[in-house]
Amino acid sequence: MKILHLSDIHFRRELGTPDVLPWRTGDNVYLRMLSNMRNPLVFLYECLQKSLDGIDLIVITGDLTENGCEEDYAFLRKYLDEKTSGIPIAVTLGNHDNKDNFRIGFLGESKKDNRPERYNNISYVDGLPVISLDSSIEGVADGDLSLSQLNWLKEALSDIGDTPSLLITHHHLLPSQGQVPPLPQSSQLVEVLKSSNVCAVLCGHSHFFHQDYIGSIPCCSADSLSFFGVTLQDGKVKFSEKYGYSVYNLENGKLRLLKHENFLGKDNLATIRF
Repeated sequence: MKILHLSDIHFRRELGTPDVLPWRTGDNVYLRMLSNMRNPLVFLYECLQKSLDGIDLIVITGDLTENGCEEDYAFLRKYLDEKTSGIPIAVTLGNHDNKDNFRIGFLGESKKDNRPERYNNISYVDGLPVISLDSSIEGVADGDLSLSQLNWLKEALSDIGDTPSLLITHHHLLPSQGQVPPLPQSSQLVEVLKSSNVCAVLCGHSHFFHQDYIGSIPCCSADSLSFFGVTLQDGKVKFSEKYGYSVYNLENGKLRLLKHENFLGKDNLATIRF
């Protein structure tokens, strides 16, 4: 099975140039930075053009939108469906995603008062269980994984049994994966994974490509489809455009990197102290 791993699109219809109006950003430096970007659909389109040949599954590991509304999610889903010609898509949510708007716009669910707090899901693609574990809370950068989340995962893995599965989640799990800190509950999650039949973990959030291992389990972060930030010596963060994708082959429970590409765009969109 060939898997295309994408992450951190940060799409919003009003975001960036060309062909759309920039946000009314006021004094918010972060939003001004985003409005100076090209629209992430430019990057998404380029990566899809380069990567879709032979792909069996597309995984998107969170931050589909930049705090998007229902219409943003619906637009993105339609765009993906048109450009990917029916290839199965599995997603998880990030800290810039709105869960209700995602369910209504992206999944096409009706409006309901009683929704699950998190988007946890198991889908099957050619017999492969793909587990979406929602580590996100909107507006909380580092994420959070509650005891109920861990229990849900344990039950899901028990139900799946001996079949190798793929876990996708937004927040990365290992300190080696860049300047951005891992999920606060990563050690608890790692302990669950060590005794599981999960054959690989795909995540995002850091906006950097990285590979490491949880025991013998590959744990892979993806480049973003929007921007990246580098912390400078004075503590400020310099933001620039960078986008990319990874392609993996998963066969007999073993994940192997086939291709990784990233591309640099506009430099120094903004330098921000948080």
